[in-house]
Amino acid sequence: MGLVAASLDIFFALVLLGAALHKLVSFNRLAAASARLAGVSAAFGPILTCCAAAWEVTSALAILFEPSRPLGLAAAAVLWGAYAVLTWRVKLRGQAFDCGCTFGSAGRGADPLTVPRAAGLSLAAAGLALLPVPPQFGVTAILAGLAFLGLLVAAGELAAVIPMSRRLSQ
Repeated sequence: MGLVAASLDIFFALVLLGAALHKLVSFNRLAAASARLAGVSAAFGPILTCCAAAWEVTSALAILFEPSRPLGLAAAAVLWGAYAVLTWRVKLRGQAFDCGCTFGSAGRGADPLTVPRAAGLSLAAAGLALLPVPPQFGVTAILAGLAFLGLLVAAGELAAVIPMSRRLSQ
C-alpha cells in the first residue's frame, strides 16, 4: 500500500505543480477565467490566480514531506472541491466558460470531464489523507505518478477535442 500511496502522492503533487505553472504561463487568460468562475470583478482575477497558484505549490510541497503530507492532501482536496463546485455552478447556469484546465485554446471552453475530474481528485486526495500509510518513494513510485499524470492530461485533451469533432461532423 505504501507504493500506491507514494505514486498517488507524486501524481497529486505533479498535478498541483503543473496547475501552478500553467497559471504563471497563461496568467492573463487564467486571471480572467478565475474572475468569471468565481463570479467576481475582473480586477480580482489576478489576486485569485496568485492565491490559487500559491495554494497549489504549498499543497504540493506539503504532500511530498511525511509530517505535512495529510495536511497537504487535505488542502488539495479542499482546493479541488471548491473548483468542482464553482465549475458545476457555472455549468448549471448554462454559461460557456474557460475552465483553464487545458493548455490548448481558451475558446474550447470546459470539457465534459471538468467537474467530475475535479470532484474525483478532491475525493481521492481526501481519502488518501486519511490513510496512515507512510509512502515509499522511489523510482517506481515516480514513474507511476508520471504515468497517472499522463493519463489525466490525455483524458482531458481527448474530452476537450471529442465534442468539437462531433460538432464539426454535424
